[in-house]
Amino acid sequence: MKIKRIKEILIGSTKFKMKWDKSCCSGAFSFGDDKEKAFIAIGVKGINEEYEFDVLLHELSEIIHVVCHHRYQGTDCEDNYQFIMDHRAHTIHSTLLSAAIMKFIY
Repeated sequence: MKIKRIKEILIGSTKFKMKWDKSCCSGAFSFGDDKEKAFIAIGVKGINEEYEFDVLLHELSEIIHVVCHHRYQGTDCEDNYQFIMDHRAHTIHSTLLSAAIMKFIY
């Protein structure tokens, strides 16, 4: 599979700039603030397309969980999120994720 490295994507009402980061091999996202616009960073340093797709899918999925109010802060540490949803919410998440992922596939 070939991943199309698009420049931006709209998820919900937020337009995210895509950053294909050649200096790392992990992912991150931000909804932005007064100083910085929303972005999704996908690290592509020394990784194969399968891992790149996994990182991309992880970040897109997590953004959609935030947009749909499924992601909650864990109490034991800063980045241990909990995801809570019923089947209807899961179906909505899957539909949004499918629509987002299609933009990256040739």
